[in-house]
Amino acid sequence: MTVVRDFDGMLSGLDIDVLALFGEKDTSVDWRKTKRLYETTIGWNTGATLTVRTFPDCNHSMNVSATGSVREVEGMPLDAGEKCKGYYETQIEWLRKYVVSE
Repeated sequence: MTVVRDFDGMLSGLDIDVLALFGEKDTSVDWRKTKRLYETTIGWNTGATLTVRTFPDCNHSMNVSATGSVREVEGMPLDAGEKCKGYYETQIEWLRKYVVSE
């Protein structure tokens, strides 16, 4: 396992556009804690932009989920499941705004 020393400092030094997507039923990552971390590091950097979007009924894989438990998806292929409403649209909008020049 690789450990990044001064992870907060590294995040604060990012001068890029960042899109952070979180499933609110994620049981693998504490999305609230991670969101706060991003907001207090990347979000304060004037050289970066931070866009955060959370999806209420989604798990870690951004699939619709009743509980977020890994048992809901146990034995299913990784590409199985229904993506959260707005998941793809959010990415497309962000890409158009920050990456693709029209």
